[in-house]
This record gives sequence, structure tokens and C-alpha cells, in this order.
Amino acid sequence: MKYVALFLTVGITTLTCSEERGPQFGFSKSARLEMNKNWDLSINANFNEYAVSQDSMEIAFPYLFGYLFSPSSSSVNGPAVVFDSNYKAGFQVGFLLNTPYDKWCFGGEYEWFRSSVALSKSGGGLLSYTSPFFVNSSAHSFGSFTSKWNVGIDLIDLYLTRPYYSGKRVSVSPFVGLRGNLIRQHFSLDSAVEFAKGRSNSWGVGPSLGARGNGVLKFGFSLFGNLATSLLYTRYTEIGLDYADSVFARNNNVGTLRPILESGMGLKWARGNISLDVAYNFLVFFSQNMIKGLVSTASLEQAAYGNLYLQGVSVGGSIIF
Repeated sequence: MKYVALFLTVGITTLTCSEERGPQFGFSKSARLEMNKNWDLSINANFNEYAVSQDSMEIAFPYLFGYLFSPSSSSVNGPAVVFDSNYKAGFQVGFLLNTPYDKWCFGGEYEWFRSSVALSKSGGGLLSYTSPFFVNSSAHSFGSFTSKWNVGIDLIDLYLTRPYYSGKRVSVSPFVGLRGNLIRQHFSLDSAVEFAKGRSNSWGVGPSLGARGNGVLKFGFSLFGNLATSLLYTRYTEIGLDYADSVFARNNNVGTLRPILESGMGLKWARGNISLDVAYNFLVFFSQNMIKGLVSTASLEQAAYGNLYLQGVSVGGSIIF
């Protein structure tokens, strides 16, 4: 009997100790880079070569007259005239600060991009052009035109991240943060019969969420990729459309929500506290073509706010202090 009592006593004691300790959960090992200090700081800089494009930016269509001086028999003939996707230089700078709090890191980035493109076309004979940027465009045909489009984009990001290993050679860095942007667009179309000038200026701020992945190769090389999204409250401080130097339509102080999608993939080389990288990035700014939206509204059509796209190659590096 005493052996039974001893067995029960040991069993109950063991069970009680297990319950007090609770289940033994593990956690992923930190993958952040450290140089034997709690407050390591890394600085990065990148040179970008990006091309910008936008939906609903068909400037003009070839307009072929079936009979001379008979506009009623005329029709659109040929592909739309659009701006070429010329690559423009930009830059990005940032920092990443290791904190002593459970391997968390605090970072920030600033990205600068400017683009200016222009084109000219001349018709001849029975060939002329008509533009969807003109209200009642079929009534305005012209033989030649010049068009310009200027875009300015500034992006500011602040974020928290905690890199961790998800295998011997794979690490993941989920992050959450705050993004702000400034986007300016100026557009002009000058023909012999009509002139149009549009502008759109906006700022936005909102939360961002995403993750970066890194797969270690050999000789210090690794493959990396990132996917992120953000939802910004966007305030359009000015949206204007002028014809023949007179104000035709204007819509200022418009507030709305605008999402942004961002992705990229590249190759990185690191040794010690220095790293170099090259990547291809792609960004989508949803519903940013507010200028064309004004034209649609004035033409009593359903407004279609096209997306703004930014894509290209980024080359840079970082150093840890």
C-alpha cells in the first residue's frame, strides 16, 4: 500500500510541476545583423533607374477622313499615341537601427523620383488627330500637336521589423509601419485648334504592412524579395483642367483612400559590415489619374481613374556602424 501511495505522490507532483511550467514553446532565432552592439546602425543608399506609366494616358488617335471636308464619314484609324516609357534616374536613402528590445529593429527610407517626357506628331494629307483629353473630341481634329507630362514622386517610410530565421538558409523580416507620399502631375497638350493643361497635386499618409525574405547562397551571395502594401488617406490639394488658357474644371481639397502595392526581387552580396545589392522593383499607385477623371466627368461619362506605375532597376549598398 505504501508503494501505491508513493507512486501517486510522485505522479501528482510531476503533473503539478508540468502544469506550473506550462507548455514549452520555442521561438524563431533572430536573424538581424549585429556588430556586438545593441544599437547598431546601418545606412543604405540606392541609385534607381525607373520608368513611369499610367492608365488612360492615350494622348491622341489618328483620325482619317473618308471624304474631304466630310467629318461625318471620318473614323479613328490606327493605334493610340502614347508617351514612351523612358527610364529616369532617382535615388533612395535609408537607415536601420538595432534596438535592445527583443531583437526589434527600427528603420526609415526616403525615395525621390522625377520624370519629364514630351512628344510631337505631325499629320499630313487626309490624316489628322483627335484627343480624348478634349471634351467632345470628335469635334476637334488637328494636324499636329505637342504634349508634355511631368511626374514627381516622394515616398517616406518609417517601420518596425524583427528578422528571424525560417530555416538554416532562409530568413524572413515582417514589418509594419507608416508611409507618406507626395505626388505631383502636370500635363499639357497643344494643338493648332485647342490647348489643354491639367495638374494634380496630392499628399497621403497611412499604415503599411509587408515582409522581406532572404535566401543565403554561397560566397556571400543571397537572393532577396519583398512584398508590401499600404493604404493611404490621400488629400488632393489641387486638381485642375484648363482649355485655351481659361479654367474649365477644378476640384480642390478632395479626400479619399488610395492603396499602394509594392514588390521587388534581387541579388545581394555581403561581407563583414558592407553589402551591395541589385534589384528590380515594381510599384502600383492605384487610381491616381485624376486629370483624366475630370475629362470623363465633363464629358458626362463614368470617371475612370487609371493607376500609376513605377518600375525599374535599383543598385546600391549599405554599411553597418
